[in-house]
Amino acid sequence: MHLPGAGKAAVRRLIDILRLQGIRTVYGCVTVPNEKSEGLHQALGFRRLGTYRSTGYKCGAWRDVAWFEKPIAPYDQNPEPIRPVGDIPAEALAAILKRYEAEQPERDAGKERSLSAPLFLTMGTQLAHGDDPAWCQAACPTGCR
Repeated sequence: MHLPGAGKAAVRRLIDILRLQGIRTVYGCVTVPNEKSEGLHQALGFRRLGTYRSTGYKCGAWRDVAWFEKPIAPYDQNPEPIRPVGDIPAEALAAILKRYEAEQPERDAGKERSLSAPLFLTMGTQLAHGDDPAWCQAACPTGCR
């Protein structure tokens, strides 16, 4: 099932939380070619840094991986240590989730939300499970690119 805009909202939520933690720059990696994921990163203001060639094995072939970066906070001279997410008040996290509900109208009404599961699912399993034909078919129903 594909939910248009779900990836963008998930990344925005994650970036907002990382900003509260004191992170200054976020990075993304995309197995390429993947026009939708590359476009998502660019639409969110990420800049492409470069491409590692034949970095991961997925769907029966070696794939390139593109890296993106986005500054999300000022680079202070004396930055505070990174805050564990558990130290961020629950109200602040709830406010972040609520802020993006407007971007995901009634199709998500009443559904439980995860802060970043779609992003980590994508980034964490793309290359790790690329040699499993069942996973590959589920991840690439129209065929791997």
